[in-house]
Amino acid sequence: MSFVHLYTDRSVGDLNRPVVRQRVLESLGLTPRDLVYGGQIHGTVVREVSRADRGGPRVAETDGFVTREVGVALMVFGADCPLVLLHDPLGPAIAVVHAGWRGLAAGILPEALRVLRPAESGAVRAFLGPCAGPCCYEVGEEVAGRFPEAAVRREAGGRPRLDLPAAVELSLGISVDRGAHRCTVCSPGCFSYRRTGARDSQGLVAALA
Repeated sequence: MSFVHLYTDRSVGDLNRPVVRQRVLESLGLTPRDLVYGGQIHGTVVREVSRADRGGPRVAETDGFVTREVGVALMVFGADCPLVLLHDPLGPAIAVVHAGWRGLAAGILPEALRVLRPAESGAVRAFLGPCAGPCCYEVGEEVAGRFPEAAVRREAGGRPRLDLPAAVELSLGISVDRGAHRCTVCSPGCFSYRRTGARDSQGLVAALA
């Protein structure tokens, strides 16, 4: 059993718009009736869902989903936050996670692995979509202090910059495929709240096939 997934950007449109969500799902051979998505709050709640959960309203206060069933489209949104896909080919199972810095610091990715319950921990594959890069993601010391120093870049006289991709990898404890990653802040093809102040979102959608 395989999986299909897509990271969207500005060329696709704002995933907050139903017409855009429908177009994205149809490109994967799915429909809005197959969709599960959440009301994201930068928390650590990851829910396991099934075909019975498809097609409803946003699932309140949820930043991640796991499914083991074919044809359940899981979607998360972000403007600068990391969007992470986990795939357990042996389960089979997938997880999608909105992992902003607050969720990362609070442990949402270990929680996603716990809910995923991989058959073998070494078999899990992780993928990272576009998010703010260390080139652009300045933070205060109160934020930098919540992460390992390996995920923080410091230069004399400047504010610390958080390396979100590195923070994702350190939190998961496994290597992450960054092939789809680019910095949302300095990539005009991506939505970025830091760059524009607008709340338009790209997203990640995935389903077992």
